[in-house]
Amino acid sequence: MKPIVTIFEVIHDSGIEYLAEFADVRFAYGVDRIQCLKMASESDAIVVKSVVQVDKELLKNSPHLRVIGRAGTGVDNIDVLEAKKMNIQVLTVPTGNSTSAAEFTLLQILLLCRRLPEVISSINKNDFRRHLLEGRELQNMVVGLVVLGNVGMLVSKRLEVFGCKVVGWDPYLDDKSEFISYGGICAESFEQLLSEVDILSFHARLSQDNYHMMGRKQFQKVKDGLLLINCARANLIDQDALLESVNNGKVAMTSLDVLESEPPFDLHPKEHNYQHQLLKHPRIIITPHIGASTIEAQNRISLSLGKQLKKVLLS
Repeated sequence: MKPIVTIFEVIHDSGIEYLAEFADVRFAYGVDRIQCLKMASESDAIVVKSVVQVDKELLKNSPHLRVIGRAGTGVDNIDVLEAKKMNIQVLTVPTGNSTSAAEFTLLQILLLCRRLPEVISSINKNDFRRHLLEGRELQNMVVGLVVLGNVGMLVSKRLEVFGCKVVGWDPYLDDKSEFISYGGICAESFEQLLSEVDILSFHARLSQDNYHMMGRKQFQKVKDGLLLINCARANLIDQDALLESVNNGKVAMTSLDVLESEPPFDLHPKEHNYQHQLLKHPRIIITPHIGASTIEAQNRISLSLGKQLKKVLLS
């Protein structure tokens, strides 16, 4: 009998085709919690991204579950400790989307520098007064990177060609020689980073230690008119404090690829009524967690995860 692999969030077809060669592949896109628990309980393996919560309840109700495949890198939606207690493996693809996420971060930096949301809004109002829409050159600006992992390091490397000053803070990284080789400067503390930068970009994984690391107190330390990008994890930033800072001018503009309460990515708009306080704000760009959404990244991730799952399930 083939092992049952249930896919709860959309992955690239290449991975699905690979899994179908050795497994009974089932799909559970957009199902409610009751159906989610039922389908997980019948599965030998499940595949998730960042939305479906693989918590203690789900794990306890899944007697056949041997492995959880996270199609990406972060595992803050998975109770890893409980899975370990139950001898359930948790697989990730740490570098599969690094290039895509780094390129997407650069896009957001440039969009904010040139005030593209305001430009588009003006054009939509038939207002073409370009003298009211002057942006900033990235050259000579100070860009701050919060954590220098796979994505943060690639961002620093690509920023080198723009001639800007790049300051990084990473309390977890001992060897910062690669970052320094790209012209990067290491901040001694998060507070020092906040006080120096014109642009702040987050690249940290979420943990208990950094939950809401950017709150009201931290926003008070930044220069007026900060440009802020978060393509990492929403809960790194207190979004109420962020909204206040955008409204009072501490933050001139922000681009968020992640939200604390994320929308149902796999459902048609007619199938949900998602709302969020940050949507439609004229100086906030919201994108639907697409930093890794390139053909190349999704192909790499799904195939790599499929191969890892095969190794576990057929061993």
